[in-house]
Amino acid sequence: MALAEQAELRLEQCAVSQITRMELLSFPGITRDEERRIDAFLSACHVCRLDERTEQEAIRLRRLTNLKLPDAIIAASALVRGATLLTLDRRMKAAIASLGEL
Repeated sequence: MALAEQAELRLEQCAVSQITRMELLSFPGITRDEERRIDAFLSACHVCRLDERTEQEAIRLRRLTNLKLPDAIIAASALVRGATLLTLDRRMKAAIASLGEL
């Protein structure tokens, strides 16, 4: 949520990968209050489902950058939709920046 605010985006403009959704909701030790807040955030965003185009792009990204598969799927979700990738993951940022694609 903070990343969207920093980028001056409204939540209705945001999308998250299906992988991001799973990561957020499966965090060990998550409290009910945190889960409710995450659910509220996710319900305001579009969830990008894993489709064949995203799958193929994730495979390509993983081969080119050696990103972990979940990170490659997240980046591919943005790429195939022409979206801006917002992440705090420095390794992912560097890998994608090296391709000059996002």
